[in-house]
Amino acid sequence: MQRSPANRFASLADSDVQFKRTDNYGKIFAYLHERGMMKVSTQSPIKELPVKPRQKNFEKAHKTKTKKKSTQTAEKGNDKLEDTSTKKKPDKPTQTKVIPNAKGNDKKIQSLKEKKAKLQRELQSQFDTAAAVVRKFKDTKKHDDKKIIGPPNNF
Repeated sequence: MQRSPANRFASLADSDVQFKRTDNYGKIFAYLHERGMMKVSTQSPIKELPVKPRQKNFEKAHKTKTKKKSTQTAEKGNDKLEDTSTKKKPDKPTQTKVIPNAKGNDKKIQSLKEKKAKLQRELQSQFDTAAAVVRKFKDTKKHDDKKIIGPPNNF
């Protein structure tokens, strides 16, 4: 005879029974709930909070940068005032230029030119061999097609 859910754990509530690990966790929770040690909630344990954009922080993070007041510095000998906000900064750092008359640069330039010429020759030779292979493949394919598809010459 099956017990009703209300009487199911009545004997457990009266005695201090230690549950084994192999028992169903539902029994443990029911036992603790009956003893008042645990509250069983039907809702999900993770609260879903409404999403509210943090407007103040968003505005702070995406605030348009205002131009700073121009700082004016007085030069020592002159009464001229210099406006630093109007100075233009270079977009890219200036590249160091190779000076041909400097010591050692002629040799570097010559060796780089030789390397470039060598690489160009290698690339051209590879391109030529690839083109030859493609031409040969096309030629053999044409001949093979004629042999297979076309009628014999003495027909």
